[in-house]
Amino acid sequence: MHEFLIEFEALESRIQKQLRKRLDEMHRSSLDGFPHEALQGKQFEGLYKFRAGDWRMIYRIIGKEVVFVTLGHRSDVYR
Repeated sequence: MHEFLIEFEALESRIQKQLRKRLDEMHRSSLDGFPHEALQGKQFEGLYKFRAGDWRMIYRIIGKEVVFVTLGHRSDVYR
């Protein structure tokens, strides 16, 4: 979560606004009703991605909570 917040705060305000809008959509949905998109590959087991334009927010589900791990541009967030 710490890395996610650092990455988020370093972004331009227009991108932050775009991400906040998508996060609000996720927040308004039920956890079970939200379309979680699992990452592929053994190294990404248990991780999901949430798209917002060219940006990806990577998270995991722990119990009934969504814990954001990191975020980044789609070209390099999976490295």
